[in-house]
Amino acid sequence: MKWVIGFSSLLKLPLLALGALAIVAFSSAHGDLGRVGLGCLAAAGAAACFVLMWLAERAARNRAADDAIARRVEWDAAADRERAASADGDADRP
Repeated sequence: MKWVIGFSSLLKLPLLALGALAIVAFSSAHGDLGRVGLGCLAAAGAAACFVLMWLAERAARNRAADDAIARRVEWDAAADRERAASADGDADRP
């Protein structure tokens, strides 16, 4: 799961670079359709990086939540076994 978090961190650089390229291309276009197109492509790439970062971070959070739920189930089962064992021991006493 660490690779997902690393992947999310790696996407921050292209996100910033593509975002900066989009801003520069749009601000210096002055009606040049080539630069407007470049700005649109850069903005789309930045949006894709952002979505992939969000999905990777969400997958990591979901995995952590699933692990916590599994641990809780194990702890509850162990507590139930202990309670059952102590109840059986109490029943044997006169």
